[in-house]
Amino acid sequence: MKSDEYYTWGASPIKGEDGLYHLYYSRWKKEYGFLAWVTHSEVAHAVSEKKEGPYRFSDLALPARGAKYWDGLNTHNPTIHRFGDKYYLYYTGNTGDGRNMKSSLNPTHRNNQRIGVAVSESPYGPWKRFDVPLIDVSADSTAWDAKMIANPSITQTPDGKYLMVYKAVAKKKGGLWGGPVVHLCATSDSPTGPFKKYPQPIFTASGSDFPAEDPYIWCQDGLLYAIVKDMHGSFTNRGRSLALFYSKDGFDWKPVKSPLVSVPEIRWKDGTLTKLVHLERPQLLIEDGKPTMLFLAADAMEDYAKEGVSFNVHVPISNPRRPVFKNYQPLVNQVGYNLNEAKRFVCFGAPDNTPFKIINTRTGQTEYEGRMLYGQGWFTDFNPRTTDEFIVEVKDRGTSVPFWIADHLMEKVSGKLAYDFFIDVRGSEDPVHSNEANVYGGGPSRDQGAFGLEALYELLYYSSNPALFDNWTTELGDKQTADLIDLMLWHGEFAYHHVDFNGPIKNRHGTLGYEGEERMIYDYWNTLDHLAPLCAAYHSFLKPYLSKEKYENYRKVCLEKWEAYDRHKVVRYWTYSTKWVDYGFQEFNEMGNVFGQSVFSNLFMYLCELNEPDGNPDKFLKYAQESAQDIIDNWDFNNPRHMWWIRNGEHITPQALAFFLMVAPDKAPEGTLQKLRAWANHIRQRTNNCWQYRTHSETEFAHPQTKELGGAPALGGSLFAASYLLNDDALRRLGWAQVDFVFGANPVGTHIGHKSAERVAKNGFWEGVEYGWPDAHPNGYGMLGSCRGTLEGTPLDGQFPRSGSYQRQAEKDLDNIGNFAYATEGWAISNRGWMATLTFATLGSHSIGVSDSDGNEISSAKVGDTVVVELKAALNIHWDKRDKGWVEVKVGDELPQKISVEETDVNSGIFRGNYVLLKEAKKKSVVFSYGYMGFEKTCVLEVK
Repeated sequence: MKSDEYYTWGASPIKGEDGLYHLYYSRWKKEYGFLAWVTHSEVAHAVSEKKEGPYRFSDLALPARGAKYWDGLNTHNPTIHRFGDKYYLYYTGNTGDGRNMKSSLNPTHRNNQRIGVAVSESPYGPWKRFDVPLIDVSADSTAWDAKMIANPSITQTPDGKYLMVYKAVAKKKGGLWGGPVVHLCATSDSPTGPFKKYPQPIFTASGSDFPAEDPYIWCQDGLLYAIVKDMHGSFTNRGRSLALFYSKDGFDWKPVKSPLVSVPEIRWKDGTLTKLVHLERPQLLIEDGKPTMLFLAADAMEDYAKEGVSFNVHVPISNPRRPVFKNYQPLVNQVGYNLNEAKRFVCFGAPDNTPFKIINTRTGQTEYEGRMLYGQGWFTDFNPRTTDEFIVEVKDRGTSVPFWIADHLMEKVSGKLAYDFFIDVRGSEDPVHSNEANVYGGGPSRDQGAFGLEALYELLYYSSNPALFDNWTTELGDKQTADLIDLMLWHGEFAYHHVDFNGPIKNRHGTLGYEGEERMIYDYWNTLDHLAPLCAAYHSFLKPYLSKEKYENYRKVCLEKWEAYDRHKVVRYWTYSTKWVDYGFQEFNEMGNVFGQSVFSNLFMYLCELNEPDGNPDKFLKYAQESAQDIIDNWDFNNPRHMWWIRNGEHITPQALAFFLMVAPDKAPEGTLQKLRAWANHIRQRTNNCWQYRTHSETEFAHPQTKELGGAPALGGSLFAASYLLNDDALRRLGWAQVDFVFGANPVGTHIGHKSAERVAKNGFWEGVEYGWPDAHPNGYGMLGSCRGTLEGTPLDGQFPRSGSYQRQAEKDLDNIGNFAYATEGWAISNRGWMATLTFATLGSHSIGVSDSDGNEISSAKVGDTVVVELKAALNIHWDKRDKGWVEVKVGDELPQKISVEETDVNSGIFRGNYVLLKEAKKKSVVFSYGYMGFEKTCVLEVK
């Protein structure tokens, strides 16, 4: 319904005893402007022979009746009901000065809004109105409804009482308009009251002063339901939208598992799509106890000061049968799988023993067959050496997208992107004068502080596969050094020059410091956790790149401030968060203090001090041991505050214990390995589902409102580390399942990074991925739209199917700012966890050995022999040529030297080089090694 003369809004339908359909709606003349809904609206009545219309104007149900009445100048937002043999027309009314302000709301009329009801024995009237509101504002100035009330919705509950839900505005925020805006409940034994108010708001969302509006409630099959306008996407994760709630008692309302009813757009019968600014005021036509038609108010007006068009629209409803499993297509890792590693896909709901095939897309030939089990299809033993692509075909379920299988495939497509992100996300190109006041969080990365620990994880990433990064040298520094080396040195300089920095910064989601102490704006304590790894690496591989002067400055400031900055212990209750997802002081927080952070930092200082004549390594070893013991004693896997609630920082705890066992296994506290094994067993239990996703509990897969990029993307690295140290191949398979989840084997069916045109154009997205994360938030706090390799989101709890149908969402290259970015904006510490997964994956795939010229593995040789060094490593980044690398050779106490190795064949992942044993090696041990900082793969050759 729409009119050339009037704006129309908020239509409420009912079927009358006359067999006709009656519609009650708001209207006001266009000459007054759209914002005159608050001063000149009247409730009109239209009639149709069919529920779908067309509806013809019949009469004015609630016209103006004079300013002396509480509702005398304005009636608005009607909702019609029939209880017993009478019709009850509930509405919002007001009075005031009658002044039409055109470009803004009249505040007097807005704040005079109250709730009323008119009663009639016929849908045509006459309507009996009352001289006082049905519900008025509360006299208590601290009440949630002290300022104004509006928008009633009512239903009769199974016990015969009447439940009303209404919009309320408090005076708590002060000012002309008041606030917050909430919804309250009231009950009565009669449809005309009196109503008893209840003080507890409903449809609330943490961190929002106006989360919902326009609820329509009804009772069906013994439960109460509500369709609500979700103002910001707090419940649907789709921005301004309509959400479905349910309640057993009318006071405790929860979103259903998949709450989205509609986004603001209309798909018409002819298939055309209309994008809207507003789609709201849901009202249902209920027949025989079931909703049959949804009526909505709509407009596409961006500027209410200008004349536009509003209208009412109706949407047919088919009442669904009991949910059943639909035919999910097979979901794979869209890039593909590493040769000789675990391989699986997910086909949710596919019965056990359903056959599947792996088909070569070039030849059309079936090359592997298997059967489904628990919604998964495994084909780990399928290891073809080819550049052909494959698809999965599951009987009665269709086919997957194409994928590759190749040696170190994941490292091939991800190796550079993993750190490209950290180049792009820097708040400034200058680490010293870094424009902190214009960077959210202050930097080094946008929307982040020093808690990002970039230098630490960049160092580990380099240590795990150092020769790989010689392939990329032109983006930073002197154009000859590996960009990743230059990047970690950049982060070191930033940390050093911000070691006492405490603002100003553009913003941060909270403050730092212990409760009761002076607040910090910037987490400068964490800068030492960047410098300590570089101090350790100076004695390992950084000496050619980090000057002695800078190293000594870094070490000096660490030694001076270590205890003052509480780097010597596990830091608890230090970050005060203002984010709704972890508001207040938590024991551990991703934005400043993570369980395990101190283990890493003290181990790095221990490794540094071991190489200094005046060093005190024992002090830092003691700190590391005490921190690890703290984890052993207090890490509670069943406490979400120690696990998934730390979100992007969770991966640090198991990785810190693993690192201790990698660099100083004989110095780690007793019980370190056992604690890591206990954690691994807990994760096994929590990932016992077809997605192999770590769940929160028996009933909740993931958070219902915010992404969990600290989950699967980072969990793989922790599982790879545990697998290596516990010698448990099953954990490694579980680690690869997390990687598969990242690349599309998840309920959304996409990669968790958004595949924008801008990223693709700059080689900033993963080769071979067909579908990226459907939503984007490129202009948020981190301004990540142009960052290569960004991870955007993960499925929310409601997207994990218990039943229902899977539908991949279309991607949109637009900014969903305001559309609940918690579920779709990336973050630097999220990408840190993904880089950690690539780092620890090498523990189970790299190896080094020495053989004679005939290919026999040897452990001793004599002077003058030529031996062959063989390295298996993720250095094969090219599809069409043999790659090169290097290993280090250390003879006795001499300094190590690099020797070149070359790939044996294209994409083989095996690299060989010859080494001649000179006379200087006689009667000495020759150590061949690859990697640093606990990631070393070594082979010792005794020379006769």
